[in-house]
Amino acid sequence: MDDFSMDWDQEIQDMVDDLLLDALVLELCRLAAAQAPSSLARFPSECLPGLVDRCGDHLSQHAFGLQMWSRELAAPVRDSSPTSPG
Repeated sequence: MDDFSMDWDQEIQDMVDDLLLDALVLELCRLAAAQAPSSLARFPSECLPGLVDRCGDHLSQHAFGLQMWSRELAAPVRDSSPTSPG
């Protein structure tokens, strides 16, 4: 593998792991805001806005990264397609 190639399987798995962690934190925040009885959801109320903001920002960054990577992954497929112009 040269310096510019990526291990796409690992990159995608890392992103999935990050997204799952963010989703878990957001769900725990939702439970805490709803004052759910789960002991996992007992965050101090003053922490919730900061946690939600950080997870939302992180999810937005991942969404942008997924869009860029999907374009990069799709480019060779589009370029070699028999119906593509050129």
